[in-house]
Amino acid sequence: MNWKKGMWYLLYACIFFLILYLVQEANAYLNTQMRMTFHLLPYINLTRLFLILPGLVLGLEHFVQEWRKEGRWVINIWKLLFLALPMAFFTFLMQITNIFTIKIPVFLFNILGVGSLAAVFLGYFILTSFYKEEQQK
Repeated sequence: MNWKKGMWYLLYACIFFLILYLVQEANAYLNTQMRMTFHLLPYINLTRLFLILPGLVLGLEHFVQEWRKEGRWVINIWKLLFLALPMAFFTFLMQITNIFTIKIPVFLFNILGVGSLAAVFLGYFILTSFYKEEQQK
């Protein structure tokens, strides 16, 4: 067994759970503010943005591995287009329907946590879309 790698994953898990805890605390604070002011949209937007952070932490290992490689940075456009864009749509579904007055089936709003889960996936897909390509000599 490689203890160094095991310690790295333990630290990685601790950081991930710390981020989840901080996001939960921030969401609880924003929920309290929302109930006091009755302004829903700004707090919902911030909540969704905070939920992208755990996904970024999950994709951090891939990004660090790519950072250490030699070459030029490349963006996987297809991953962003077919994975990240739909997740962004579900993350900000309520805001999109309010801005563009789009008729969305009600069941999409009722799926428990679809926006929260989509936000985590969005952060992951964004960070893992970047990689380094070796330069041809």
